[in-house]
Amino acid sequence: MSKWIDKEHGPECFCGMPTGVYVDSDGKAGLLCIFHDTEAGAIFPLPKDGRPDNWPDISREELNEIMKRGSEEDQEE
Repeated sequence: MSKWIDKEHGPECFCGMPTGVYVDSDGKAGLLCIFHDTEAGAIFPLPKDGRPDNWPDISREELNEIMKRGSEEDQEE
């Protein structure tokens, strides 16, 4: 696993549109889809342990797991 990179391309969103990684000033990362939900946009939390080595070329199952871990960590805070 390596560190999340701000503005890095991400995998295709569940809605079928492109995504990008957003890292805030505290180092917290999220997956941004500006087209999600009719162009309202959405940010999905990403796990703290970093991105997989095959990012952004991950399977839908891997994306599900990453987003699940990110969401769980976000709820713990």
